[in-house]
Amino acid sequence: MGNVLFTNVRIFDGSGAAPYPGEVLIQGNRISRVARGVRALPTSGVTTVDAGGATLLPGLVESHTHFSWNDQPALNAIQRMPTEEHILWCAHIAKRYLDMGWTSCIGAATAKPRLDVVIRDAIESGQIPGPRYLAASQEITVLGGWATRRCRICRTRSSASGPSSAVRRTCERPCACS
Repeated sequence: MGNVLFTNVRIFDGSGAAPYPGEVLIQGNRISRVARGVRALPTSGVTTVDAGGATLLPGLVESHTHFSWNDQPALNAIQRMPTEEHILWCAHIAKRYLDMGWTSCIGAATAKPRLDVVIRDAIESGQIPGPRYLAASQEITVLGGWATRRCRICRTRSSASGPSSAVRRTCERPCACS
């Protein structure tokens, strides 16, 4: 993105002060200057956008993001999704977050190894659109924790265990499903 000057805006700066009329200069993908009043910033060499009195606010930060989990019916559906399709899904979700106004996100865990890191790197390099992203890592849990489920057939408890690339589900007691 080049340099853009937003004029005729009502600025909500998040400080607690009342919104005020002014102008905002964006250079690259960063807010460079904020000024109160009309024609307070130079317009040469920038694209000028008259916002028609609309409210302009700083970027929104989502502080608990799971790009790899959204819109899936259950955790097991996420784990069965092939990695290639999963990374495309994460790219779709990253763009969705940006389109909804989130300009920064903090990863809270990902369903598979490196999904968050690959998405973060693709966003930073400009390969895909998305908010600034602080990548987490794969979800880690303990036996009996969030990943504990019941066997669909015999209803005995089962727990996620084993290496992260090949999560196994085993019943705590022998059952007909083993």
